[in-house]
Amino acid sequence: DVLDLQLTAPDLATARGWAEALVRAGFPAVRGIDRDTPRPTGADPGPWHKVLHVNADPGRSLNLYVRVRESPGWRWALLFRDWLAADAGARADYLAVKEDAAARHVGDATAEGYTLAKEAWLIGAWDRSQRWADRAGWKPGPGLDISGEGPVPGRRESP
Repeated sequence: DVLDLQLTAPDLATARGWAEALVRAGFPAVRGIDRDTPRPTGADPGPWHKVLHVNADPGRSLNLYVRVRESPGWRWALLFRDWLAADAGARADYLAVKEDAAARHVGDATAEGYTLAKEAWLIGAWDRSQRWADRAGWKPGPGLDISGEGPVPGRRESP
């Protein structure tokens, strides 16, 4: 099992600036993966930047994606999570795709084959999740602001 987490930055410079602190905290940076696959297919790749870190602990695989708030990749990650949580059929379909990809690429030295094996399904998932978002009136939530500069759910603001 691999955990996927998203850390939201106000801008790309800040996202990149957090790299040293994340490395010291045990999340080494992954070089060469600096953007998500643009969706829909053919979209401008420019705003799809991300910074990727992983967990140094071999006992717990983790991908830590640092994305810019309001960027297409940030929105897609949140939408994909919420759509899968709400749609049991989509969740089952994605699990089957992931299990098949994992079985076919179990001995691979990198995750590239596994990632590419899921891509065709993810292309279709983009359209399906967008339709779900429209029907459900889905909007990205505010998330948890740990900067001290914004509201945190559950925290009372001083009058």
